[in-house]
Amino acid sequence: MNAILGAQLHQLKRNPFTLLIMIAMTILFTFVMGANASGKVTVYTYPDSGMKPAEAEAWLERLNRSDTFAFKPEEEDKAKSRVTEGKADFALQLFTEDYRVITAVDNTNVPVLDHYVRTVYEEELAIRKAEAAAAGTSFRAELERRLQSPVLAITSTKVETEQDFKYDAQIQGLLGYALFFAIFTVAYSLNLLLEEKRSGIWDRVILSPVPKTAMYIGHLVMSFAAGYLQIAIVFIVFRYGFAFPLGDSFATLLVLIAFYTLAVVALGMLLAGMVRTPQQMQVLIPIVSVSMAMIGGAYWPIEIVSNPVLITLSKFVPVTYGMEALKGVVYYGHTWEQLLRPVSYLLLFAVVCMGIGINLIERRSR
Repeated sequence: MNAILGAQLHQLKRNPFTLLIMIAMTILFTFVMGANASGKVTVYTYPDSGMKPAEAEAWLERLNRSDTFAFKPEEEDKAKSRVTEGKADFALQLFTEDYRVITAVDNTNVPVLDHYVRTVYEEELAIRKAEAAAAGTSFRAELERRLQSPVLAITSTKVETEQDFKYDAQIQGLLGYALFFAIFTVAYSLNLLLEEKRSGIWDRVILSPVPKTAMYIGHLVMSFAAGYLQIAIVFIVFRYGFAFPLGDSFATLLVLIAFYTLAVVALGMLLAGMVRTPQQMQVLIPIVSVSMAMIGGAYWPIEIVSNPVLITLSKFVPVTYGMEALKGVVYYGHTWEQLLRPVSYLLLFAVVCMGIGINLIERRSR
């Protein structure tokens, strides 16, 4: 195993560009995604032609309670031209009981904006419905009075619902893109195994005294080390270089990325067993990586996804549990007891994919 691992390390030393490029891409995409995180994201807003000015102002007042978005009134033509000319990522059109998000590009903040505006509308329309049912009474004034002086005072240490979750654009970008680009590094590293099979090196080593188990372990350890090192370097750079708030237990994050990397290595073995040539592997890697990142919540928070099909698919993706574990530590300070669920799923994913992947590779070798 030492000889196999030494050869892999020597090859990485001769060609470290893939690892360095993935680290640089993670840093770049994190800053691009979180470019507006230092302040509120401006949303140019205009009412429908049939909406009264007073009603439009009331909607703007409610929407501007956000800590993430700043809704700025604008004329319809100017708002649309800002979007089409690339001066704004999106605009918002207000209706009496609905809204419309106008965007010209695929911006990762659009789902977050849509989720927030939908929540505000649903809450206000529910109050209006109750107010209409209680005709003849000052329902809204009474509701506000009771909310200010509730009968019961409840103290809660944590509330986690789909409507209420923590979100930071820069943290989301850092965690998501770190896990996303690690899939590329690990999978391309394991692609060397297929290259050795194609070139005949694998068969020659089998005839040598080196056991086949040592060959597998050598490749797996090298791929794991490359993926883990990439994520760890990115986290260290952002934690100590850019002072990103990554929670109070950085050591826990370093342990968690080890579980995630193990799951990704197993995924790489499964992909290697599904294809016949290194070229097929190179085509499959981007497809699988991007799909898993989108489904697993690397690009945007999984909490804003409402499609039941996507939610079901996300339960079979390691990115989902990697993000859940890391955000649990960064946002909420979860203990290991609370992290047991995502870690268990990552280990289960690793065992299943590793077993199937090695079995498929062995069958193709016969």
